[in-house]
Amino acid sequence: MQRSHLPDRERLASALADSLYKTIFSGGLRITPRRVQQIARQIAATFSHFAAEGDEQKVQAQGRTLAADGLGPPSILALSETLCRSQNGTGSNPDLATRFIVAMLGGYMTEREKRIVREQERIRRAWQRTLESRRGTAQNVGFIADG
Repeated sequence: MQRSHLPDRERLASALADSLYKTIFSGGLRITPRRVQQIARQIAATFSHFAAEGDEQKVQAQGRTLAADGLGPPSILALSETLCRSQNGTGSNPDLATRFIVAMLGGYMTEREKRIVREQERIRRAWQRTLESRRGTAQNVGFIADG
């Protein structure tokens, strides 16, 4: 793919940052403005690399990083929309943004699912400890009452 048909990387990073700023507080996301800029530049760089090399593994890794950073679905959808719009009128392959988004979402959903399972396991262990503690307390109360 010819690079002249790609959106300017800095303009893309700026548009991505704008879409992140609009969704920054959705789902409890709290990141600094500097981090928003870093994420936007990383995505723009990954998109440029993908356009040149077609490296879906790097795009999936980017999606996993976005999940690890705590971006929620509204932010991911906003980024995806911005990437699609960035391709309008560039003369590039219209499937480029779609393939990028599919790979990014694949990595994002995989990491997000892992994080949800880990959180559920943490909650289950805490619940188990509480239940065992209450059982012990109930047994002690019964022992004292019998004594």
